[in-house]
Amino acid sequence: FKQFRGARYWDDVLQIMAEQNGLRLMQLVESIESLGKHHRLYIFRKLIDLVAFDMDSMVTLAVLIDKHLTTETRFNYRQELITWLLEILSTNRNRLMDLMQLLLSHPATLTQFLISMQTSELLKLRGLVDSLDSLDDPKLQRLKDRFLILCRVLAFSSNNYLRFFSQAVMTRPELVTHID
Repeated sequence: FKQFRGARYWDDVLQIMAEQNGLRLMQLVESIESLGKHHRLYIFRKLIDLVAFDMDSMVTLAVLIDKHLTTETRFNYRQELITWLLEILSTNRNRLMDLMQLLLSHPATLTQFLISMQTSELLKLRGLVDSLDSLDDPKLQRLKDRFLILCRVLAFSSNNYLRFFSQAVMTRPELVTHID
């Protein structure tokens, strides 16, 4: 894993967006919303392209959108981000591996992201990971197995369980890293 200056930059930007209960994120979205529909989508996709520098930033942005935007607005932007991400993951094995690695480096954020996904999206993601050929490295194979277990648990659990699980993972992220 290499650390790039750009990754640190986006960590800082996303932290600022999260401060004051997501005030800056809401202001950014209000600015985007003031544009015409065509420009709105174009600008949001450009933002995604910039944040796509590393998977951690993409997942963090998705979690911030889910947490701080209103239901109506959040769905549009969250859905656009998830759709874009699933397209990238379906064509780029390395990006899919990067997402799986978040299970080790950012388990709570990854879990929040996965919980925010619809069941159909989770099952599609699970299918993408499951389609990875047998991994040569036993550690990567174990990571893949744990990721598949997490996706299965989240896809087929009740809302009450997901709420409880989410709270538990926020205080004890190791629950996810040792889910098997």
